[in-house]
Order: sequence, then C-alpha cells, then structure tokens
Amino acid sequence: MRSALPLVGLSLALVACSPGDSKVTVVGPQPPQPKIAITTSPVVIPRGGVDTVRISITRTDYTSVVGVTFSGLPNGVTAPSISTTSTNAFRIPVRADTNATLGTVTAIITASGTEVQAVTAQLSVTVTAR
Repeated sequence: MRSALPLVGLSLALVACSPGDSKVTVVGPQPPQPKIAITTSPVVIPRGGVDTVRISITRTDYTSVVGVTFSGLPNGVTAPSISTTSTNAFRIPVRADTNATLGTVTAIITASGTEVQAVTAQLSVTVTAR
C-alpha cells in the first residue's frame, strides 16, 4: 500500500541587487511608544481665594520628567507650572486675586515631556464673588 506524504510548501525569495547597492533595511518589532495621559478636577475660587486642582498623570512606558502648564485661565487667576518625575497624582493651588474676572471658563492644562507627545485636558475654572 502506498502512503501519501503531506507536501510542505517552501517559499524562496530572491532579491536582485545592483553592484552599487550597499543599504539593507531590516524591519523588526518597534519599541513601545511612551505615552502620558492627564485627568483633572474642576475648581471654584472666590475672589481673593484659592482652590486646588487635582491632577493625575498616567504614564505608559515613560519615566522621565513630565511638565504641567496652564493656559486660558481667567484674568486675575494664576496657577504655577510644575515638573515631576516621580509623582503621578498631585494638587496645585489655583489663586484668584480680588479683581479676578467673575464667571466660568474652560482653561487648558498641558502635560509634556521629552520624546513623548504632549497631551491636554480641559479644566473648568469658576470665579465667584466673596
């Protein structure tokens, strides 16, 4: 009795090169792309007062310095910029002077670092009368 042997397919690729070719590109697995994400809490500040914004940074394959900055705050409202390497959850004081513009605005918090794409989060800032 004759047994049937399975056929195994083989592929062979030939690459033609010119005599002047000296460059070979090898594509392998790419390293993980570092990422950061940011979440915040809203703040309500009376004129002449202070509130604290809670910020949480989530890091993916990234351990270097993350800088946090604020933009679009109402007139008369300030918050310090920070840089951190080890802290991922922190509180930043947001201060309103006695003549700060009343009302609610959406400010922007930006988290950035080297070799990582900057990310932004919206921050609701409300200034109230005393």
